[in-house]
Amino acid sequence: MQIKKGDSLPLNNVGVSYSNNETTIDLKGSYPLDIAVMDIQLDEILSVSYCLIKNDYTVVNPELIQSQENRVVVPFNKEQIRYLKIVATDNVSVENLEIIVDSGIAAVPNEEWTDLFNRKKGWTGADGLYSVPLDGVDKALNSKDRGSVFVFGDTFIGEVDSKSHNRIGSTMVNNTIGTIRGVEPEEDKIEFHWRKEKDGTPQSFFLPTTNKGNSIRDSYYWLQDGVVINSRFYCMPMIVGPNPDGPEGFEFDVHGITCVSTAIKDGKLDKESEQQVDTPLYFMSDNDKTTYFGAAFMRTDEDKETVYIYGLQNGDHTELVVAKVNEDDFTNFDKWLFWDGIKWIDRKESVKSIANETSSELSVSYMSSGPLKGKYVMVFLEWSGSNRLSLFVGDSPVGPFEEPVRLHYCDEPERGEGIYSYNAKAHPHLSKENELLVSYNVNTAQWDVHQKDGMIYRPRFVTLKFIY
Repeated sequence: MQIKKGDSLPLNNVGVSYSNNETTIDLKGSYPLDIAVMDIQLDEILSVSYCLIKNDYTVVNPELIQSQENRVVVPFNKEQIRYLKIVATDNVSVENLEIIVDSGIAAVPNEEWTDLFNRKKGWTGADGLYSVPLDGVDKALNSKDRGSVFVFGDTFIGEVDSKSHNRIGSTMVNNTIGTIRGVEPEEDKIEFHWRKEKDGTPQSFFLPTTNKGNSIRDSYYWLQDGVVINSRFYCMPMIVGPNPDGPEGFEFDVHGITCVSTAIKDGKLDKESEQQVDTPLYFMSDNDKTTYFGAAFMRTDEDKETVYIYGLQNGDHTELVVAKVNEDDFTNFDKWLFWDGIKWIDRKESVKSIANETSSELSVSYMSSGPLKGKYVMVFLEWSGSNRLSLFVGDSPVGPFEEPVRLHYCDEPERGEGIYSYNAKAHPHLSKENELLVSYNVNTAQWDVHQKDGMIYRPRFVTLKFIY
């Protein structure tokens, strides 16, 4: 449903709870709000407060709450809001509430896409979830014939009991692939792919075969973003090896970056044409931070032959860096140029951060339509413990990405049991006009919780709706 500035939000699906003289409203999504109007006398309202993050309320200045035509009007000045709390005098209830949206970006859970990955047999959960258009055009084209590849990290293969949600006979592999025909979340259009041993045991879709990969005992690939160039799929996975001394859920180390590619045949990745090469794209930069590339790819309408490759620098927090190359030279790593904060240079160690905060997976997208047309949008999930899905808006492929716009509160971790949310990213080519489809991952660091509840470990989707 398209939302326009000045619309009144439908309140038939919101969550409402009452406690004494408090009315708490969960809008389920978050919206830039203009005003709330309700049937109640001004002197019957004790306070109105709001928040995006649950229980982090801000109280509306009482002097700004007005009475108009026997109704109370509460201003919000475009604040991004999910929760409202109205406290009234004893035995007074709020009647005929209207909530009016302002211009900005709404974040609304997309249950159709989320349900597509709620599966009980075969592929039963993973993280990662990059999506790659097989035609190489990462924007909405309203074509029902388009194909896409989904790129997943650690994946459960097996069954989930439909009643208890317990995992049954599950195996975890390190990466899998999905393919979908069209741009709608339709069950009969999606397939999942992994390799199998001769005895039928599931195996990762991509296995290390390079010199670097083979030099690491029990190595495997953690897949990053993908891009299609001249009808060939490219991905730059991390070479990962086990580290039993790491914290629960993070018992691994990264050793390098490989470039994996396959031809595209009949809307799928052709394993027979697979090629793998080691890269020099995992290194220590001049600021003594581990730096690597492949976390996100982007192409623009203005320069279709250039591929922008985003990478990460790991220190006290994760920062974003960027390189670029002509598509014909993609695997000629000596031709790559790196942004040093002022200009493009060929010395990778001098690369400089273009965003001081990001998650370990993200997306950067060129906006080809809508109110942000011509802008560059970086989607990520903050690691500050706030569970906020946020975005930066920049004027160029190098930003500047300085002040995040906080849009959505991921509430899954409220359950406890080691559950956390992470690694949000956008899917422009699966989005509708004036919208941006976004996903994020949900996981738990407790293995026994994984086994008890196969519903946790799968992506969730949110639609960002541009309101103007």
